[in-house]
Parts: sequence; structure tokens; C-alpha cells
Amino acid sequence: MRIVLACAIVPQYEKRAGVPSDPDAYLVLAGSLLNHGSLGFGSQGADPTTVRGPAFPAWLALGILALGDDPRWIGIWSGIPGVLVAAAIAFVLKRRASTLAAVVGGSIAAIHPLPAFVASRVMGDDFTGATGVAGLLLWDVALREERPGRSFVWSAGAGLLLAVQMLARATGILTLGAAAGLALARRPRRPALLALLAVVALLPPLAWSVRSSRLEGRFVFVHSLGAYNFWLGEAFDRFGKQGEGGAGWGEAKRFALAQAGRSGDEAVRFWYGDLTPRQAAELDSGLARSAWDRIVRDPAGYLARFGRGLAFFWYRAETIHSRSLQYLIVALPVLILSVAGAAASIRRGGDGASLAALLVTFILLHNVAYAATIPMARMSVQVYGALAYLAGAAFAGGPWILRRSAGTG
Repeated sequence: MRIVLACAIVPQYEKRAGVPSDPDAYLVLAGSLLNHGSLGFGSQGADPTTVRGPAFPAWLALGILALGDDPRWIGIWSGIPGVLVAAAIAFVLKRRASTLAAVVGGSIAAIHPLPAFVASRVMGDDFTGATGVAGLLLWDVALREERPGRSFVWSAGAGLLLAVQMLARATGILTLGAAAGLALARRPRRPALLALLAVVALLPPLAWSVRSSRLEGRFVFVHSLGAYNFWLGEAFDRFGKQGEGGAGWGEAKRFALAQAGRSGDEAVRFWYGDLTPRQAAELDSGLARSAWDRIVRDPAGYLARFGRGLAFFWYRAETIHSRSLQYLIVALPVLILSVAGAAASIRRGGDGASLAALLVTFILLHNVAYAATIPMARMSVQVYGALAYLAGAAFAGGPWILRRSAGTG
């Protein structure tokens, strides 16, 4: 499915829709790493840049070194981490649950249309989610491992994966929070393992943050422009239902920039990739102050927006039109199965309950974070690996698990 999407369906879609094959310019960043050894947009924008993390561009750079930069190949390469995690999910479910559970969970992770489409368009959300879920699976193994040597190896491996996730997107810190919560809730507690996980996971993103903070002249965790995303989310919430097509990116961008006193031609020409680190700091600081003022001025209104965002996270299209219905159709069955699988796993208890609780926490933390900022279906791709595992767990007792109150695994 992913190969067909990357080689045939996505190129045809991009040609028909008149949209670029590298919408977030990650290939440009990858080329900068290869050619200049720094993360930047080169002749196309600011160089260096602090508006992106380095992990996904570095992964793409490896793909370019392997077989070149043909968009179809890069679309396939972009999705390889998701496919590997799908295989890991199937393996764990086969051992803990059933063959049917493994087939369902692995298939959802590998070929669900939303993460597969996002990966094929060389967006970083599938990569971010895959590294996070892989880290949580290893962390669960580390906590259950009784041999100290192996448990430390698994913990270090989990920490490295979580570090990569944070270097792809700063919200990866939420995954580390979920992992810490599980460790503190388990008995007996294993503080040495948690300390190792935290150190390994945090050192690389903190080192990168030193680089970005020096460039911007303020503290930045991995990358910048979080407040800009907040105002994009506000724009889509306010104007999403106006007009036949709703609010598009152009309208949302103009609204967001207006909160920092920018308008007219400046807003029309704006692209975040053009911002030098100091410019990014100036813009984001102003937008952060405006965001705080908005919340304080109308807390009830913001709370209502947050409540809507909890749902929008799962199905809302970026251009706010009928595609949202399509996203809802493909997301709803997975959500229903994942709720059933989580409930069944927790009810059965044991190690399966611990892993289910860990993945539920991971999902909820991301849902809440994006509901508060920029809730869109594309962002939900980051939790589809966890959803896939839980959906597969719904079949731990066989095909009739949804009608039974107990099962195995």
C-alpha cells in the first residue's frame, strides 16, 4: 500500500491538485545537512534555521545517500520507520495475544491510509509517531526484564528512540512523560532504569536546544514557532466554517501574523522558512504574548475551543472542507477498536494492562497538547502506532472479543 501510494497515487494527486511534492521542505533541509553539514534552507530560505528539528531531515539524508532523491523513492523511505514499527506491533501482539490480533494491529499500523499518505508526501508526522511508539515498546520490555544487564540495554535503546522523536518534534517530551508515569506507577519501582532512560532521551535534544537557543538569543527546546501554530489553530477554529471552502492556510496565516502586528503584503509573502533565528524568536515571542492575552481575556472561550479541538485532532482537514468527513470515516473504526482493546487489556490485568495504560497515556497527552494548539488529523498520525496496537488487542481473545467480557493475552 505504501509503495503504491508513494509511486503512483500521491504523485498523481499532487499533479492534479497543483501542490508541491515536498510541502514542508524537509528534502531541502536534508540536502543542507548533506551539502553543508548544517540545518538550513540554503538558497530557498534562512540558513541556519531553528524552525525545524534535525531528526527527520537526517533520516531523509540517509535515504538520499542510499538511492538518490527521486520523490517516489523518498516517499517510500519516509515510511520505512512506520512499517518497521508495524512489524514490531504485530510481533508483540502475536506473543501476547493472538495471530488475529497481530494481523489487525500490524495491518492498521502499516497500511492505514492516513499515516501512509502523510509519509508518502514526506511529512514528518509518521516518522515522529513511529520513533515514539518504538521507544515505548522497548521501555515496556525494559521494565519487565528481570536481568539487570539486559534491562539497561533496553532502557538505553528506548531512550535513544525517544531522543530521536524529540529531535523530530518537541512534543516528543510528552512521550517521555508517559514513560516516566508508567515507571513510577509500577511496583517495584526501578529508579535506575528511569534515570538512564531520561538521561539518554534528553541529552541529544538538550544539546540541540543549546545550538538553537544561542542562535535565537532565548531558550528554545529543539525548534521554534510553537506560538505561531497556536494562532493557526485559533484561525481554523474561528473561520473554519465560513464560506464554501472554509479557512485555508492563506487566511489562517494572515490571521496568525496579524496577532504580531504583521499584515498586508508581508503576510501574503510570509514563509516560516525565510525567518532567521533572531526573526523567529521575535515573531514567536510576540505571538506567545498575544496567545497568553487571548487565554486570560476569554478563558471560557478558549476552553470551548480546546473542547472542540479534542475532536478535531482526529479528523479535521487542514483546508477545512469535505475531506474532514473522509478523515472521520477512516479514523472512527480505529478509534472504536482501540478503545475496546484498551478496556479489554486493562480489565485482564498483567503486563498487557501496563502497556495498554502506557499507550493510552501517550495518546491522551498528544490529543490534549494538540487540542490546545493546532488540532488536525495530520497531527493524529503521530499516535496511530499506539492506536494500532490497542485496536489489535481488541482481538486478543479471538474474533468475538468485542462481545465478550474476558479473553487471553
